[in-house]
Amino acid sequence: MKSQPDAAVRDYLVAQGIASDVISYEWRGDSEPVQSCEGVPAKTLHECLLPNRRVAVKFDVQR
Repeated sequence: MKSQPDAAVRDYLVAQGIASDVISYEWRGDSEPVQSCEGVPAKTLHECLLPNRRVAVKFDVQR
């Protein structure tokens, strides 16, 4: 499943002049949550899930 946040981060970095071939990214919110929201009432579920919405960016640069 493609995530919009990770693509937005990549597109921003490319627009800032970073070569796209040195950028890799993964959406890990579902597979590696930082916070469990099991049993959280629906009213506060969105707020509970916010920390899990993150993008990890790796730059593969050789010097």
